[in-house]
Amino acid sequence: MPIFSFQPLDYFKVLLTAVNTLQRAEAATLMDFLENNKLLTCYQSGFRKNFNTQSALLKITEEIRMGVENGLLTVLMLFDFRKAFDSINPGILLKRMREMNFSDEVIR
Repeated sequence: MPIFSFQPLDYFKVLLTAVNTLQRAEAATLMDFLENNKLLTCYQSGFRKNFNTQSALLKITEEIRMGVENGLLTVLMLFDFRKAFDSINPGILLKRMREMNFSDEVIR
């Protein structure tokens, strides 16, 4: 009878696969909730199915064109929130989540 010898790296690979699978499932559930409850604006393109940089640029271009055609002052402001989450104080985030009645299971 063969004896299997697993190395620590083997366990890590299995664990990493399981974690990635759970993260994808959680992300899909969250996106469904946000979209079904219309909590995302039509301008939110990141992390959405059938939305990409090109669709975002087309929306912005159309808004600018309509503003110019109607003689309106048109201003475009862009913000880069790429590292915004890195600057969040975890204690404040947890406090806000409790104030919003997130369950302890979600907060953990």
